[in-house]
Amino acid sequence: MGRDKAEIAAPPWQLEGQGLIALFACTRDFGNACAEAVPALRGRARGGIGALMLVDYARSNVGPYRELLIVPGRYADAHGHSRPAVTHIWVSTRQSVDGGRFNWGLPKQRASFRDRAEGDARAVDIHRGDSATIRLAWRTFGPPVPVTTGLLRSRWHTLDQPCGDYRYRTRITARGRVRPARLTGHAIPPETGFADIFSQRHLATFAVSRFTMTFPVADIQAMPSTDRIAGH
Repeated sequence: MGRDKAEIAAPPWQLEGQGLIALFACTRDFGNACAEAVPALRGRARGGIGALMLVDYARSNVGPYRELLIVPGRYADAHGHSRPAVTHIWVSTRQSVDGGRFNWGLPKQRASFRDRAEGDARAVDIHRGDSATIRLAWRTFGPPVPVTTGLLRSRWHTLDQPCGDYRYRTRITARGRVRPARLTGHAIPPETGFADIFSQRHLATFAVSRFTMTFPVADIQAMPSTDRIAGH
């Protein structure tokens, strides 16, 4: 991991900020293609509603940082239960990378985020090293509406994340203000290695402001030996 355990910020993490959420109807084939980045998920995709999230954390246990991630629907565990999992996640700081991997099994990688001007739209460029650039641009409209994860069934905001020989189950809670948004531009070149969720059917996009989020201590369990065979 490159960092001593004592240097990693322990959970729970309390986070505040703003972000963009684009929802998609994801196929099993897409979920299994995304699972190449997380071998324990191979062959376990169940499809369903997935999301691309671009988040700007103004405050967290490891200071401000930015994040881009994909949840390509749900994945089944050895008992047949299915929950969301993250397959691709880029963040802007080393502290977030190390904390996310150690505390919740998230496959975080460090990337650079840069705001850019695009008329009256908000726009962000994201890239890792010398890879091609991911571009997102959007406009918001309509009044904001308060929302909370308390309105959802728990399985929709509980990550079931395999990492190594363990499975990290994390029930995330959040509240904030949501307003509709329209994507005005997007590009995820294949050279980035980031899954292009725009190949799936787009459902809706929302901008989230003034949100607070809690990542609690994960329930960490050893995976059954059957989950470790042939990359599972």
